[in-house]
Amino acid sequence: MKRLFKFLKPYWIFVVLAPLAMFLEVAIDLFQPKLLEEIIDVGIMNQNLDVVVSAGTKMLIITFIGVLGGIACVIFSTLAAQNAGADIRRSVFTKVQYLSFAKLDKFGTGSLITRITDDIVQFQQFIMILLRMFVRAPMLFIGSLIMSLLISWKLSLIFLVVIPLVTYLTFAIMKRVLPLFSRVQKEMDNVNTRVRDNLLGIRVVKSFASSRFESSKFEDANEKYTQIAMKAARTMVIIMPLLSLILNLGIVAVIWFGGIQVEAGGMQTGQIMAFVNYLGRMLMSMMMIGMMLVFVSRAQASAKRVAEVLEESEEEDVKAGISHDLRGPIVFENVDFSYDGGGNKILHNLSFTINQGETVAFLGDTGSGKSSLVSLLPRLYEVDSGKILLNGIDIKEISRHELRKNISMVFQEAVLFSGKIKDNISYGRPGASDEEIAKAAEVAQIADFVDTLPEKYDARLSQMATNLSGGQKQRMAIARAVAMRSPILIFDDSTSALDAKTESEVIRAIGEELDCTKIIIAQKISSVVNADRIFLLDDGKIAGSGTHKQLLKESDLYRDIYRSQFGEVGEVNA
Repeated sequence: MKRLFKFLKPYWIFVVLAPLAMFLEVAIDLFQPKLLEEIIDVGIMNQNLDVVVSAGTKMLIITFIGVLGGIACVIFSTLAAQNAGADIRRSVFTKVQYLSFAKLDKFGTGSLITRITDDIVQFQQFIMILLRMFVRAPMLFIGSLIMSLLISWKLSLIFLVVIPLVTYLTFAIMKRVLPLFSRVQKEMDNVNTRVRDNLLGIRVVKSFASSRFESSKFEDANEKYTQIAMKAARTMVIIMPLLSLILNLGIVAVIWFGGIQVEAGGMQTGQIMAFVNYLGRMLMSMMMIGMMLVFVSRAQASAKRVAEVLEESEEEDVKAGISHDLRGPIVFENVDFSYDGGGNKILHNLSFTINQGETVAFLGDTGSGKSSLVSLLPRLYEVDSGKILLNGIDIKEISRHELRKNISMVFQEAVLFSGKIKDNISYGRPGASDEEIAKAAEVAQIADFVDTLPEKYDARLSQMATNLSGGQKQRMAIARAVAMRSPILIFDDSTSALDAKTESEVIRAIGEELDCTKIIIAQKISSVVNADRIFLLDDGKIAGSGTHKQLLKESDLYRDIYRSQFGEVGEVNA
């Protein structure tokens, strides 16, 4: 919680003004029962209309002033909470941008969405409640207790029963409810994950007629969330009726014993009414404290989850300094890799060299380690052991920003952003000219399609580019990579939605347009047949390397893959 409170520091003026405004409202609230006492004992009992009018007018005036104080408190507390919340969201979002993929995998997308949205909202609500009630509840309680003692210390003995009882019940319930709120937020993570996965894959869901199956999965997550939320609510709902019961019993006791005092001449009716008012205010303040504890419980759970993200260490990086010439050979030296950093190795002792300007392919079955291998080059993940050299420089000595600006990646899943086509193509190079954008589209074989659109490169893509086909998405992603004009271009099975002719034309056009090293990840031999060299991966190890013809002659595994795709061994045309 302390970590998030620091975000209030820039808005200290609102944090100070909100309690001051509430101080004014509470002071007026404490003065009102005394005016009521005056109206009853001096005005009504003595049939003095002037006193009634005078005291009544005072009550109206100070009530209006108190309302203004309350409104001011709401405004100041809202300004503090909303501004701090915006800063927290900004900080968490920025932090996420610099977390390693391993740490992003640890949190999960659904959980991060919940932390950036719902958890921060919980903390904002807590701040608003805190600034409004932090002064009001304690001051109202202490002030009402003092005023009650001044009226009658004998009646105040009732508090010896009421206050300990309310305090015990409140803390006992809070102790039970705090763990429940933590579980509520975790179950909300699961709900968000289900919703996200469903919406991202809605076309697959509908095409496979799996709506009922998806609904059942969502219902399962939603039911778990509802059950734990209801359990927390049932625990919380007990507190208000109990406090109200204690309040009413206290009022009955005051009226009962106060009536005896009035008959004995020890008190006046107005004093009894004032005492009842102070009792109500005092118990109401205790209910406010109970409410604050509810928000504390929820906010504490949420703040802890947000702080977990903020306290995660960012990717270690070297300071950006002198730029490096990264056009040169790529060397893997005895590289081991696992996603958990432990014994479940994905890549085993890999060593190879890719020369500048070569077109190199990595071929293998699903799970052979192809995508894992290329994810190490831009340091999306870190090697367990060994090292990777780029033009003779260990990539750990190159800042990630510089490294990634020199590597263009086209992923199998073409992720495009809602917005203009030209903004998507120039995403990695915002300063690209219209001519450069058009040229990149031409190389990626998407220019003809764009030219058919009324708005050309100003045409807008929908969210997740659902207004494009799979092949169009992949070509758009290729155009984005081409526009960067990086010395290294990686295709991670990113032409799977293209026909053989288009795929061949794209690779040929890139070779003619760009002087770069091309790394192709594929499962289809037809995608890599023209590569200068093909590395055959099997279970994270290099099982062979050479040209297509060499591997057909020398590698049993390569021939097996060939037969599974084409039948008899022969020549393949790209």
